[in-house]
Amino acid sequence: MVDAVRKLLGETEVLEKSWEEIDVLFDKARDDMIDRAGGQDAWEALSEADKALQQAIMMKQTLILLGEDKYAEMSEEEWHDLDFFVWTGCGCHKNLNSVSGGNTSMMAWWAENNITPPILLASRDNAAVLNNLDSLDNLTPAEQHALESTTRGGVKAASLAGAIFNHKDDKKGQQDTFK
Repeated sequence: MVDAVRKLLGETEVLEKSWEEIDVLFDKARDDMIDRAGGQDAWEALSEADKALQQAIMMKQTLILLGEDKYAEMSEEEWHDLDFFVWTGCGCHKNLNSVSGGNTSMMAWWAENNITPPILLASRDNAAVLNNLDSLDNLTPAEQHALESTTRGGVKAASLAGAIFNHKDDKKGQQDTFK
């Protein structure tokens, strides 16, 4: 993260400098890059891809050096504003937990209020077992397992839609059929 902040400061610094100052700065950085490669002949012997990589590294390093100079000129308060960083992650698990908690509450509400819940959305195997189910009394272990592992409601419907429209295996689902 430090390099990213310094690079951003360096980019800002480049925008504030004159063209002449920038040319001098990057000409020197380019000469140093060629020297590190082993001189002009060694530089010419590099592939275009290697040259492009070395130029990108040189640009980044030069911007970081400019940014370090700019950073050194800043006040302690400005340093704190730039250096303060709180990692929170992507938030997906927090959202997933809140949706799962809401789903659990909704399922409990159906039972508490004697509301008929949405239909079970069983897998192919569980559907074969549950289709022959006459009552919830005297369930076999297979029927009990199929009933307990089958879910219903919005979370299950969204999960099924995800499997259909954006399956992790590109040979399954419908994600690319419109192309």
